[in-house]
Amino acid sequence: MASDFSKFRPNPNQLRWKPYPLPEPSDSRDFVQSLYTMCGAGDATMRNGIAIHNYACSAEMSKKCLYNSDGDFLIGGDGI
Repeated sequence: MASDFSKFRPNPNQLRWKPYPLPEPSDSRDFVQSLYTMCGAGDATMRNGIAIHNYACSAEMSKKCLYNSDGDFLIGGDGI
C-alpha cells in the first residue's frame, strides 16, 4: 500500500485504469481485506490530503471491525 504520495510525480493528463480484478469465488475477502488504494494526494503526517479507496468484498466480516474517525464511520461484523 502506498501512503507517501510525495514519491510519485503527478500527471496532469486524463488517465484510465484497468478494472481491478474481482476476487475469485474461492478467494473470500471481507471488506477490510478487500480495500485497495486507487489514488491520493497530500501527506498523512501533515494530516492534509485525500486518498480514494475501492473494495470488492465477497465474504461477511466476522468478529472484526473497522473504525475511521476521519470519515466518521464504523463497519463491524457480527459478534462485535
